[in-house]
Amino acid sequence: MIRLLTQDDFTIWKAIRLEALKEHPQAFSGSYEEESLRSDEEWKKRLKDSCVFAYFDNNKIAGVVGYYPHQVKKDAHRAEVYTTYLQSNSRNKGVMSALIQALAEHARKSGIEQLELDVTAHLSEAKKCYERNGFTVYGTKPRTLKIAGKYYDTLMMIKYL
Repeated sequence: MIRLLTQDDFTIWKAIRLEALKEHPQAFSGSYEEESLRSDEEWKKRLKDSCVFAYFDNNKIAGVVGYYPHQVKKDAHRAEVYTTYLQSNSRNKGVMSALIQALAEHARKSGIEQLELDVTAHLSEAKKCYERNGFTVYGTKPRTLKIAGKYYDTLMMIKYL
């Protein structure tokens, strides 16, 4: 089952987001150490300000993908995809594609014309998943992340709705 999370879901959202950050630090610009310090009110506000879709397997959250719509009038046609994560036992089953499709349909109905995201360049499976779902690479940001003294480039991707 896939559904849009509400502020009432902040505890399950917080748990899976922190799991993602802890398990795959190179995949996210946020860090487990910083985000684990956020207050409950901050977690609720993040859900209020964005749209996060979650996949539930046997009533337990197993994956998420979200987007932040841009707020400035001139770029309100754009949204930033973030927090894409799926637990390993739910991978390779089409779940992430279903999540991305739900997100894209919601964004389109909300007036968003294009979705943008950054993916760490060495995460080839993630890049392939985005490409299967209509995203294309339009550039590279060198040395975007620095983790334990190592730099990671990110690919900028876009999907027109």
